[in-house]
Amino acid sequence: GNKPIFPNRVQGSLSQVSFTTAKVLKALNALPKKTSQTPTDIPALLLWQCADSLAEPLSVIYQRSFDAGILPSDWPQSLVCPIYKKGLMSDPGNYRPVSLTPNCCKGMEHVILSDTLSFFKPS
Repeated sequence: GNKPIFPNRVQGSLSQVSFTTAKVLKALNALPKKTSQTPTDIPALLLWQCADSLAEPLSVIYQRSFDAGILPSDWPQSLVCPIYKKGLMSDPGNYRPVSLTPNCCKGMEHVILSDTLSFFKPS
């Protein structure tokens, strides 16, 4: 016979995303340990080095932002950089765009992704 695609009913909702200090600390520690940054951002290396001090205030900012459905104005902006792939460097088609998003926003995205993935895991 046919097996159901979703054998278990999913309980809860994605509104259960929460930004605890522990989750934000984990997200900050997961950032790449690089000094690169966007023009309006804090380097990931600094966020990582100060993660213990920043996790709690960022968890409050993230939660309030998520609850209100509004991001700080410079977070949705990204810096698009062309990265060379192969072939003639003079051919624009031999480059791929890479978006550098603000590191503070990456921390929030990490928590949302983690909570979203755990939402879909069977219990």
